[in-house]
Amino acid sequence: MVRIKLLVVALFLGVLTFAGPVFAESETTSTDNTDTTMQDSTSAEDKRASRISEYKQKMADKLTEAQTKRLTNKCKSAQGLVTSYHAKLNNVIANRKKVYMEIGDKLDSLITKLQNAGIDTTKLETARDDIKSEAQALSDSLDSYDIVLSDLESMDCESDPEGFKAALEDARDLQNKLREQATEFRRFATTELREIIKELRSELELKQQSTQADDTNTTNTEGGEQ
Repeated sequence: MVRIKLLVVALFLGVLTFAGPVFAESETTSTDNTDTTMQDSTSAEDKRASRISEYKQKMADKLTEAQTKRLTNKCKSAQGLVTSYHAKLNNVIANRKKVYMEIGDKLDSLITKLQNAGIDTTKLETARDDIKSEAQALSDSLDSYDIVLSDLESMDCESDPEGFKAALEDARDLQNKLREQATEFRRFATTELREIIKELRSELELKQQSTQADDTNTTNTEGGEQ
């Protein structure tokens, strides 16, 4: 149980769905909606069961009989911690994904402005494509993290303690992956990308100064001719 608690705590530390004929029609629609809801629920359960099976396949060590018994008795409290953590994390996930994707949009706008000013943006376009790719990878990992936390909340941990333990380990691995991805994303944005933008800014300033000088010379020449 100490191991399980450590995994759950690690999740906290990592990151931060009229009358007469009308009534009959309504009754039929209600039945159809109920059937659809049941089908959706069954489909979601099937998908969850499939994911839990995959989590188990990735487990490094299987639970012993003693560990299974301890976890069966204690997993509900751990599940409560996960639910609390996930609720706090929902807005963070949405905001992070928005920020990551907006960086690419801002670079698109910057590239257009630089091109309109006659600046070669080849290096910046390559960096833009790279950071968009990293942002998408981060967004995908956040989605996967969100899904495994939902699985941890929804599964019957007492009837499947091994599945619960496997899902916790998968969540921990995803958290480590997210940390590494976020670190690399930040490193690229604050070093390579920043340096490229700095170079382009200097190039733009020189071009603007040259244009201003040409305009001044043209004005002086025209004035002298008069």
